Order: sequence, then structure tokens, then C-alpha cells
Amino acid sequence: MKSFILYLLSFLIAGALGFGGVYAGKQLFGGKEVTPVVKSLSDLEKVSLLTQDNSAAEDYTKEEDSYVDKAEDVAAEEPVREIEPAPAAEAVFEIASAGKPVAVSEGMFKLSGIRVNGGSGDYKYVLSDKEGHKYESYNGTFGAVAANTNGYYGLKAVDMVTGKETNAKTVSGFKYIKPVEKLSAAEIAEIINSGSSDRLKPVSDRISKNVKVSSNEPDVKTLNSALMRVNMDNMRASVSNVQYDATGHVTSLTITLQ
Repeated sequence: MKSFILYLLSFLIAGALGFGGVYAGKQLFGGKEVTPVVKSLSDLEKVSLLTQDNSAAEDYTKEEDSYVDKAEDVAAEEPVREIEPAPAAEAVFEIASAGKPVAVSEGMFKLSGIRVNGGSGDYKYVLSDKEGHKYESYNGTFGAVAANTNGYYGLKAVDMVTGKETNAKTVSGFKYIKPVEKLSAAEIAEIINSGSSDRLKPVSDRISKNVKVSSNEPDVKTLNSALMRVNMDNMRASVSNVQYDATGHVTSLTITLQ
């Protein structure tokens, strides 16, 4: 407001000076009228523009304040919504593990230890191969599964409540195993006491690849480690508790070293 008054006074003073200049010019130039050049017109325009700018700024500020007030009112009126927890993901229905086949007689195997993730818990298990063998179980144990050429079966579980099926899981170990003559405890002890692994090679096909060895020496867990202790430490071995599978292969034994 003060700026406006100052600009207005400047304009009036300039006008008065201009009028006085005209009168003095008429006297000086013999009564001829001299038209002064008004240089303060731009100042007047500035006053007008400044007034308009101030008015526009005030209007914008008022409008902006009204928007802020409205936004605060809306935020105050809007109820706070609680975030609901996301639903738990459904467990994948699948066969987690299938155990290992165990030979029960010539050309026949037993399969157990099947574990399933997800589903209702009421399952039917289906075991089949490409040669036309197919078996079903409701307790997860197959007591007599025939051997086949490649030794593989496909296992799947069916949910008896929903009807859903798992993807087939490949289970190996069903290949035909020819029965062998059993090794006696005395024969195994004689081989170990020779201290030579060369004596073990000719009979390795009569011993299971996963044979379990127990011993009074903590570091002796395989037949080869027993051979090494006899050879290096001049010890003697005795063998007991020999166990066999259905095809005559040694599956476990106990070695005592002295």
C-alpha cells in the first residue's frame, strides 16, 4: 500500500512539474505552446501492474489456503483403515522323500519311508514303471515290487479328499540283482587280516555298496579302513553280526580289532 502511495505522489509531482514547464516555455518562446514529454507514464503502468500482481498473489494465497484447509478436513474425517495380514501361502503338494528300495527276495523289493508335503493327509500312493508294473498303497509301504530292466519307478501321491495328484517322483534301485553266495564271518575276517585290498576285490560283488560297518575303533567305518589298520598297526580282526539282504549280499557286520 505504501508503495502505491509513493508511486502516485511521484506521478502527481511529475505532472505538476510538466505543467509548470509548459507555462514557462510559453513565456520563454513568446507564448508558443510546448508539449512536454511525459516520462513517468511507464511508472504509472508499473503501479497498475504491481497492483494487479499483488491482487493475484493474494487471491492465489487465499485459494491455496482453502485447499490446505479442505485437505486437512478430509484427512481428519477419513477413518483409519487397518491393514489386514496377507493370507498364508498354501503348502506345495509334493512327495518330499521316497525312501530306498530293499531287496526282499530274488527280483523283488520293498519300498517304505515315503513322506508327503501339503494336502489333506489322506493319500493313496501309486508306483508304476514303463514295463507295465503298477502298485497302489494307502499306508506308504510297498511290500513286493518287481525288479525291472532300468531299475526306475515313478511314484506319485493322490489326495483322497481333493483328488489332486503330485508330480511323479523318480525312485531308483529296482534293478534286478542276481543272488550271490553268502560270505561267512570267517571268510570276511580272513580277507581283512590279509591287510591287502586286492583280496577284497574278487568278492566285492557279494557285498552291498552301502554295507554298514561297526567297530571298536572309532575311525574304522569301512572294510578298507579295517584293512589299513591291520596293515599299518599290525592288528588282528574278528568279524561278527553279519547281516544279508534277500539276494545274499552282506549289508552290515561288526569288526573287532586287537
